[in-house]
Amino acid sequence: MCINALIALLLGILGVSCGTGTTGIPEDMYGVPFATFEAQGVVTDESGKPLEDIQVVVKYPRFYEYIEDRRKSDPDSLDPFTDCAPHGYTNADGIYQIDTELAYSSESIELLVRDTAGIYAPDSIRQKVEYDKSKASGWNFGISSVHQDFQLKKK
Repeated sequence: MCINALIALLLGILGVSCGTGTTGIPEDMYGVPFATFEAQGVVTDESGKPLEDIQVVVKYPRFYEYIEDRRKSDPDSLDPFTDCAPHGYTNADGIYQIDTELAYSSESIELLVRDTAGIYAPDSIRQKVEYDKSKASGWNFGISSVHQDFQLKKK
């Protein structure tokens, strides 16, 4: 018991604390379970031609709640497509691949797709997150992967 108090005192003196990270999103405390998340697919136009440089964003409940709270206080402060969310872009073959980690409590994600050039209309889909627990170890509670293709329409 005395050792725990000394460790807590030492950590306090060193300035170790829980708070927000550089992105402003509250960081998970040490020991919060997480899961590996993979999203992949192909983005094409209506004729099936692959689209390059299309942005794909993984939106999950914790991220969404943070963005909504921030936008209420300052509506122009954040772009919900890019700020603080795992995202990536399609390559020349229209393929996207996003590998990230989500808090294990995430039961669903939303994939948002948009053409930053503004030629194609955005699209999105909500997916339930299921975890393959056979690959779990330590604090990692497993792997979830989604394969989702998108076909964008011109505006």
